[in-house]
Amino acid sequence: MTAPEAPAVRGTDPPAPGPDAARPVVADYLNAWPGRAASLIDILRHRLGGRAGRIEHIGSTAIPAMAAKDILDIQGQRNQPRR
Repeated sequence: MTAPEAPAVRGTDPPAPGPDAARPVVADYLNAWPGRAASLIDILRHRLGGRAGRIEHIGSTAIPAMAAKDILDIQGQRNQPRR
């Protein structure tokens, strides 16, 4: 039996399960949000390769010190294919 892999999340706080998406809860700002978003962006860039254009952490969790729903919003733009 092998040990589970450590989560690929930047920052010092381990990822916590998010709330029930059907009933989101407003939470105090978590210092882990930017690191979690950066990790998700890294995963998207890796999986999308050259198709990924700009990918950003947006929404209330991207605003330092602001209480927000504990749901990360990520916005992406694809690169235009070369013709």
